[in-house]
Amino acid sequence: MSAVVVIDMAAFSELLSEYMFFIFVFFTVTFRSPASALFMMVSELFNGLSLVEMFTGSVLSFAI
Repeated sequence: MSAVVVIDMAAFSELLSEYMFFIFVFFTVTFRSPASALFMMVSELFNGLSLVEMFTGSVLSFAI
């Protein structure tokens, strides 16, 4: 169980570092302001959601 968590966290940090720019650009376009995009990303991270969950949730809600 702990090995899965370690592998998952390692994959998440690699994914986060690779796609941080694209996620930021997506939120900037969505909220039409870089400041509100940064605020949204940081507040969701402090609330315990990952950026990947935020990104996929926003894409799904944007598609609907």
